[in-house]
Order: sequence, then structure tokens, then C-alpha cells
Amino acid sequence: MKRQIVVREHDNATIEAIRTAVDKMVEEIGFDSMTVRDICTEVGITVGTFYHYFSSKNDLLLDRYIRYVNFFENYYEKELRGINEIDALKLIVKKQLEYGNSRVFKIYKRYYQIMIDESDRWSEFRVNTVPMLIENIIKSGQEKGTITNDFSAYEMRSLILGIMSGLPIQYFSGDKSVLSDPGIIRVVESCIESFALRPVQYQ
Repeated sequence: MKRQIVVREHDNATIEAIRTAVDKMVEEIGFDSMTVRDICTEVGITVGTFYHYFSSKNDLLLDRYIRYVNFFENYYEKELRGINEIDALKLIVKKQLEYGNSRVFKIYKRYYQIMIDESDRWSEFRVNTVPMLIENIIKSGQEKGTITNDFSAYEMRSLILGIMSGLPIQYFSGDKSVLSDPGIIRVVESCIESFALRPVQYQ
């Protein structure tokens, strides 16, 4: 029987303590050098308690993936649903850059590596709905006549995601400013604005 990962109990002090300890230790010694026992010693819990919540050290990163998907689903529902689709696309891209830039660098890098290796298993726990959210925004704009139909929603979604997935590679390769560079953000926003059929109202 597959052990479930507890990810919705954000008020659970033990889970939050584990997450905080992992961030601290990854910065100090790296994810690969850190052991489950090290984490437990840092938090002051038993190994058995750790395995009550997580089935392995790698599942600490699966936890982050699930929280990422939940975060953007909530962001879409609270901030993006119902607003101008071009604005919504720019906001979700900007929020993704901010989200990535706020992560601990070393664990963020390891997260991407393990996500690639374990993407199939991770999707069994939680489907990444962020690409579909972006595609749904584009489809809504196409239906309303605010976004071009010259390309399919899937094609435009793929372009946006291609840009977004390339920026972390630059980030991990040494360009630590790429996720917060206002010039890059403007270029991405300009690309999104090129999808618009109606003049974009700048704020």
C-alpha cells in the first residue's frame, strides 16, 4: 500500500519544522549529503515520525511539487479567474518567476533534477494542472475574441511554457538574476501581448 504524503495540513508544526530544517540543511551541506537521520536530529523527532509523513527523502521534493500545483490553482481561482485573459497570462508568468526566485537555490536545482527523473510517479500523486490553467486562459480569450485564433491554445501554451522552463536552466547555470530581471519580464509580457486581438490597456 502506497504511503500518502501529508501536504494539506499547513498548520501541522511537525511538517513545517521538517520543511524549514530541509531548507537550512540543504544550504549548509546539500541535498544529497543530508540524511533522513540528519533531518530528524535537526527537528528533534524520531525517524519513525519522519516516515509517518514522507516515504523517502525524495518525497520532500514531491511535497514541494504538490504545494506548487496547489499554490497556482488557488492563485488562479482567487486572482485570475474572470479578468482579462492577456493580463491573466502575464500575471501567472510573473508569479511563476517570483515563486521560483523565492526558493532556496540548491534545493530548487535538486527539485528540478528529481522532478525530471520521477515525473511519472509524481503525476500519480498530483497532476500538474498549471499547463492546463494557462491553456484554459488562452481558450477563454479566444472564445471572447481577445486572443488570436491564428494558433491553437495548445501551441501558445507550449510557447509560454517553453520560455518559462528555459529560464530556470539559465538560473541553475549561473545567471541568478534571470528570474527577477525586469527586462526579461518585459520581453515575456511583450510576447504574450502579441497574442492579443484588442489593444492592451497598460496599468
